[in-house]
Amino acid sequence: MAKKKDSKSKTASPQEVPAGESMLDILNQDFSWDTIKKFLTYEIPSPFASQHTGLDDVELRQNHMTEKQIQEYRARKAHVGDTFGDYLVDRSIITPDQLKEAQTFRQKTDQPLWRTLLHLRMITPQQLAKLLRLDFPIGTLPENDFTQHLIRKRIVKKRDLKAAWKAAQEKKMHFLDYLRQEDIASDEAIAQALAGQLNLPYESLENISVIPEVALDQVPYHFPFRYHAIPYRFEDNVLYVAFADGDNIVEMEGMGLLFDFEIQPVIAPKSTLDRLLKTYVPQMDADTAEEEGRQYELQNEIADKPAPQLLDIILKGVLRRDGSDIHFEPQKGFYRIRYRVDGILHDVLTLPREIARKVLNQVKNLAELDIVNPMIPHDGHLVIVMDDKDMNFRVSVLPTPDGEKMVLRVVKMHFAFSRFEQLGMELSHRKLMDQLMQMPSGLILVAGPVGSGKTTTVYSCMNCLNPFTQNIMTIEDPVEYKLVGTTQAQVNHKVEMTFAVGLKAILRQDPDIIMVGEIRDEETASVAVSAALTGQKVFSTIHANSAPNACTSLQFLGIRPTLMGHALAGIVFQKIARLNCPHCTREFDADTALKKAVKWPADKPLKIKQGTGCPTCLQTGFHGRTGLFEILIPDDHFKNALAHSPTHEEITKAALKSGMLAMHDHASELLIKGKISPTEFHRIL
Repeated sequence: MAKKKDSKSKTASPQEVPAGESMLDILNQDFSWDTIKKFLTYEIPSPFASQHTGLDDVELRQNHMTEKQIQEYRARKAHVGDTFGDYLVDRSIITPDQLKEAQTFRQKTDQPLWRTLLHLRMITPQQLAKLLRLDFPIGTLPENDFTQHLIRKRIVKKRDLKAAWKAAQEKKMHFLDYLRQEDIASDEAIAQALAGQLNLPYESLENISVIPEVALDQVPYHFPFRYHAIPYRFEDNVLYVAFADGDNIVEMEGMGLLFDFEIQPVIAPKSTLDRLLKTYVPQMDADTAEEEGRQYELQNEIADKPAPQLLDIILKGVLRRDGSDIHFEPQKGFYRIRYRVDGILHDVLTLPREIARKVLNQVKNLAELDIVNPMIPHDGHLVIVMDDKDMNFRVSVLPTPDGEKMVLRVVKMHFAFSRFEQLGMELSHRKLMDQLMQMPSGLILVAGPVGSGKTTTVYSCMNCLNPFTQNIMTIEDPVEYKLVGTTQAQVNHKVEMTFAVGLKAILRQDPDIIMVGEIRDEETASVAVSAALTGQKVFSTIHANSAPNACTSLQFLGIRPTLMGHALAGIVFQKIARLNCPHCTREFDADTALKKAVKWPADKPLKIKQGTGCPTCLQTGFHGRTGLFEILIPDDHFKNALAHSPTHEEITKAALKSGMLAMHDHASELLIKGKISPTEFHRIL
């Protein structure tokens, strides 16, 4: 589950972000809800491992834990699940019988309770995500920005906060509601502390005498009661919405992706907000509106629109946020709509199955896909005119037991004409790319995992070529970008027009330069290498996890190392890194471990930056992406090493010795410059 900055979760302090918490630290403290959430999602950072997806006894012992500490960890993990389960029963989200069934099932699988509940379909992913955002009183009082603000400003003493937390637990009340009810802290103090925790503006709203109709008219009539919020200003295409707490902000922001304007949440005192709601939204009383809001939510108002109009809203929403993909995911009884923005999936909308099917059929019609047979996968291309511009989407449909899953990938045409610097390459990378582009022949591979931008880089290479004096030809699946002056052919499996068949045909067309969309089988690899050996310049992509590993991938496809060494002109390996959000980035000191990772002197200070989450970045801390690159131009030493069928370690050493620009160095450079966070640095490497 992609982890977003929870609307009421603990905001990590600058010192906490790079160092993380060790398992021993967690075992030696009392549990707060923040710690419980870490156990629930198995996202416990540790100096001994970059990511935990569940820890077995071997891993625990490798973390230098004793048998007693391992037993304590196991017991507490089980206790965390039970505590969360009790909370769900108390709120009637699941029944006691369901909890008992889930606990029995969990004992057989040793999976966490939340995953068991999802597996048994007792709770939806959307419900779970919302629950993990709430700051309900479980465990010990969290020492987050909210509580620290109240203590630091001497509004409430720490012991009184602890007592209030315990009392709220006993009464099963929301912590903020209890503070207000018992007059432990004023509305203004609570709102100011909450604004600091959520990194949102604070507004007293005391000087608001009139709320313009243009602000209220931007949202459906039940919106204020559904989210207990009021729109109070609309200017420069930004709607300012005041909230009394953070429970609904993330959910509202997800829905806000569908609006034509930006929503800026602010935090205001609850008493002032309640007064404004009664004054400016008098159409119905609060109880009636809340009940109606539950039955007829904003998404239902959107869902009532005809399929073409609904599809238009969904497509425009992802384009406004510069998203890369739209996911239509079948669930039990409904469809879940999500956008991928800056590499992270965000819930946007839930549609009834019948309405979702109409939208999917609308996409299939426009993409000229088979509607009659929903039991086979489909791939296609969709072009829709929006704001007098042709917008391109790649469509993929996959049948599942719950229905068809559809993914629409945004094809951003301008990326095909990007310069290498725009992709994220530094001057050192550009020098090697210039060297590659000037080579008269040979195989140039762009390697990387799925979704790493390999096709974009290949097209950037093609745009460096001269189409006036050279015969440039491609075989692709599909042809995503039109290159003027280039002959482009497309794979068509229905008539057995494969990469290999198309490539053989191209070789009979007197080509100077050939681009093969992807090397994915032995025949294509063999023909591409043969073409490179006979004087053509061949560009292609291949799946690999490093530049040297691309040679191993070719070897798995039957290419002999000696031939590979003669054919290879260069390898460009890449990944996509998420950039820090410029609006919420904070600076802090790097710890010793991080300095060592980036080869920084231990006695020299190093400032590192990380986004903390804000409305601009959808509370993720990331805004925008860039490429990370590793470039290898084989020299004689590398080719000699390659000829002896080296191991992965040997081929990597040979690549470094030949002058390869390693991805680790590029990532370290971006981290030191403050462009990426320590979290992203470790994720990439």
